[in-house]
Amino acid sequence: MKSIEAMNALRPARRAVATGVHCPHTGWWIPEGQQGGTARYLWQGSLMPGLHGQSVTWRLAKADPAGSQAVSR
Repeated sequence: MKSIEAMNALRPARRAVATGVHCPHTGWWIPEGQQGGTARYLWQGSLMPGLHGQSVTWRLAKADPAGSQAVSR
């Protein structure tokens, strides 16, 4: 099994990712076509979530490769 970093190195950097695909970049993601959609902070390697029970395409709004914007709750 290849690591996430190795898999991401094989493909060009993507800025739009569908539900169920591993997140290619840590940062803030917003759903495409959702006016006023709330941004979600996702870690590289996590699965991209659905929205309201539907599959959506997520667009990277702001990358944060160091995870410096993460907030623990």
